[in-house]
Amino acid sequence: MQQQAEFQVPAEQSARHGHHEQDQHQGIESIFPPELTICYETLSVKDADERADGCVEQRGESQARNDVAVPVSALEAAVEKGKTVLSELLGVLNQSHISTGDTDWRDAISELLESARKPKVVIGVLGATGAGKSSLINAIIDEEGMLATNCMRAATAVATEVAYNDGPRRYKAEVQFIQPKEWKRELEILCHEMLDENPDINAIKTTREKIKAVYPELDNAHRADTTMERLLGHPRITNLLGSSLLIEEDHPRIFGDKLKPYIDSKSGTAREGAGLWPLIKTVRLYVKAQALATGAVLVDLPGLYDSNAARVAVADDYLKRCAAHWIVAPINRAVDDKIAQSLVSKHLKSQMIFDCICDSLTFICTKTDDISVTEVQMCLGLQSPSFEREEREKRCLSTEVQMLDEEKARVEGLLNEAQDHIDSLEDDSTKYPQPSPLKRKWNSDAESIFTEFPVSQACACAAITPESSEATQTPTLVSKEEILREQKARKSELRKRRNSLIQQRKVKGEQLERLTVDLAQKHVSNIQTSIRERNNYSKKEITRHFQHLNGENDNRILHGKIELEGELPVFCVSTKAYQKLKGRLQKNEPEVAGFTELEQTEIPQLQAHCIRLTEGPREASSKLFLIELKKLLQSMSLWSSATGSAHVLSDAKKQEMEAGYKEAGMQELQDQLLASLRRSFARNILQKLENACQHGSQGVREVVADWNAEVHWSTYRAICRRSGVWKGYNWNREVAHHMLEYIRSYWIRTFNEEIPLHLEIFSRNTKICLNIFHKSVVSCADESIAQQNNAKLQKTLGTTTNSLKHQVKKTEASLRKRQKTANRLFVGVIAAELEGTFWQCANEAGTGMLKRMQAFMEREAEVNGEQILEKSAQRVSEELSNILEKTEGKITRMVRATVRELARDYHTAIITPQTIKLSEQELQLKIEMAEAIRKAEQHLILDQLNLNVEDGPAAVETGP
Repeated sequence: MQQQAEFQVPAEQSARHGHHEQDQHQGIESIFPPELTICYETLSVKDADERADGCVEQRGESQARNDVAVPVSALEAAVEKGKTVLSELLGVLNQSHISTGDTDWRDAISELLESARKPKVVIGVLGATGAGKSSLINAIIDEEGMLATNCMRAATAVATEVAYNDGPRRYKAEVQFIQPKEWKRELEILCHEMLDENPDINAIKTTREKIKAVYPELDNAHRADTTMERLLGHPRITNLLGSSLLIEEDHPRIFGDKLKPYIDSKSGTAREGAGLWPLIKTVRLYVKAQALATGAVLVDLPGLYDSNAARVAVADDYLKRCAAHWIVAPINRAVDDKIAQSLVSKHLKSQMIFDCICDSLTFICTKTDDISVTEVQMCLGLQSPSFEREEREKRCLSTEVQMLDEEKARVEGLLNEAQDHIDSLEDDSTKYPQPSPLKRKWNSDAESIFTEFPVSQACACAAITPESSEATQTPTLVSKEEILREQKARKSELRKRRNSLIQQRKVKGEQLERLTVDLAQKHVSNIQTSIRERNNYSKKEITRHFQHLNGENDNRILHGKIELEGELPVFCVSTKAYQKLKGRLQKNEPEVAGFTELEQTEIPQLQAHCIRLTEGPREASSKLFLIELKKLLQSMSLWSSATGSAHVLSDAKKQEMEAGYKEAGMQELQDQLLASLRRSFARNILQKLENACQHGSQGVREVVADWNAEVHWSTYRAICRRSGVWKGYNWNREVAHHMLEYIRSYWIRTFNEEIPLHLEIFSRNTKICLNIFHKSVVSCADESIAQQNNAKLQKTLGTTTNSLKHQVKKTEASLRKRQKTANRLFVGVIAAELEGTFWQCANEAGTGMLKRMQAFMEREAEVNGEQILEKSAQRVSEELSNILEKTEGKITRMVRATVRELARDYHTAIITPQTIKLSEQELQLKIEMAEAIRKAEQHLILDQLNLNVEDGPAAVETGP
């Protein structure tokens, strides 16, 4: 249901309750003046403002400036300034022991200072085993091995929370162990698995891993003889269960080694080789990572179907608290046509729809460096570039370079021989025989050089070839001096020849190097093109699939959107390439092909996205603090300016003026809002639960029949031993499936559409109501006094209206958060009701046990199926009533506090100056405070900041 320019009640509500609302309007007219009754009519906000105020309020340039969005960093800087200002004002008040009247400004300042905390935004990282979640988090926090990773197995065994470290040390970890009763329950299951003759293969594998991890000294021969008491009383674990451990270090490797036994499923401690991960409930890491500095908290969830109930509860609790959800999968799975099944399981998708969080999803495809270029080009129909010509040219150049190198080596050998000969001739002690046929030998060597060298190069040196063939054939008797001359001439020619070869080798080598670099760049470009095209294809496919989720689920699951319109955040990342480019991987690790810049890995973009996810909560938190600060300063300014001489005011006039402060016309607005909320709850959910149970009871028998027909007996028993939740199975949710399918669209309509609409109408109508209240009160006051403080009161009224709107948004976010607990009760109650049946099945043994287990389940579905669903619905109904009651109390307190503060401010501005005479000490304190407030307002310049609440959904819920 789209919220139009005019406020209208939902069509179904209008049709069913038209007469009832008409009666309400008539009742309201008898209580309220005509101006206020328009708050409940179907009219545009603009019309309402015109009829309440008489005309549309004209906005000046300052208001136009206020409509400009303010960066979150500027708001946070203003918050820091505000904290300083409040501390200074508190110092001024603490210097005096004079009473400040009915309001203790010291307490008000201290309370506001206490509320100035940065919100934490929990981001759940979900994905199947081996998807690369831990490697992804390591890259985002710019650490190489903070979380355990292993390409051969699942390394992360427990839920691991990673947040920013504000402490003095570089790294900090808090390890929380499970309670003794939780480990006892786990051991009971493990012992049953160990004693089975034919256990489920996966179950017994997990069991052995856990037993071996915690009790490494317990071999197979002694396991059967070990008692439960002995295992629970083992000295290694008795002091750990129910406790917590703190680790702090500055060196990453030392810290990682200390942390590994608590999160790595294959790691042991230095002490006795034991691994403690089966005993861990949660691990909280604190690192100085820039991506987490703004409040993001990453949670690495190993899975929602752990065999340990405590860790399952932790994972589900994180899902409730998460403001954003990152779905992680290897990109080779994302290209597959079965994209939905590979990225989000059926149960997880259903829970996300109920939680109204599908608009908080981010999809991350990992391992983009794992690519087969040929395969991608074939699958995506990409043109494969040909490098045959360049490869052939490269081979030819390589051959020529090799020949030049060989010829150069031969020439250098001849040159050395010539030098040796010259040295011998120049040595006087050496006797040289006469005659010598050396000339012929030299000529023969020279001929061999040109004979074996390519013709083109041999011709270039033709000048050194003897012209007379007769001279080369006829030995000549020469003197030692002539031979020496000839050898030196030969050396000179060989040196020229070598230099020529060096020059040719340089030219050819440079050509080969350029060609090699160019060819390598083309290959890299080819790989990059394939990676980029596969990334684009994956992003389009993922977005396309989730755009069609509306039609698939027959309701609007996206928060205020009919479809995603391409806005679904999808990232295709390579953590390996990012870490290599950052210089963190080992030096012997090869370069990652296709990645030359950090941005190509998309990790920097994902880090920026992580920071952006915190902007909404940070903006909402900062605005709320600044509005409350502005309201407090305005109230204190009114109080400190009330320093004039007392006027004579009759008791009758005083009672007349104070009468208007009692409720400020807000009570009826509050009652109307609460009535609307009750109707939405009743019509959309409470009245539909009976039909949902009837619809679901028919499906329970079908679900049990499917189990009995499809599940192997060993797996059947393993699931029953774990209360219906194991690996990818969640039988409790399957029992609830048909009932949830029936109620889901009504549930989403309530919390995603109607409640936000009712709260939005309430926020807008309070503005009208308070404006009427202001006009009424001011008109009753003494004209001179009213004119004196009218401007201040008008500003106070605007700030109060804005504050109330922020608080209403906060109430909406709280409702959305509470409903997550409520919708989980459907499955939670069913799990509790089926606990006995599951254990009865799990304890079956011997021949025919499968048929007996199946018979138990069939009988439970037939006899108690509908009753179980009714108990589930009843518990949800009670929780919704509890939520509604708490919400009503919260709204009531909010309205009363608003009215009380408004009454105080109007009383201070209008009545107090006419009734109370100040002492010199009180007057001096007010003068000092007025000056301090004036300086504070000039320093903060809050009027120039846009602190208005944006229309639309409430900000994402943040973690505690």
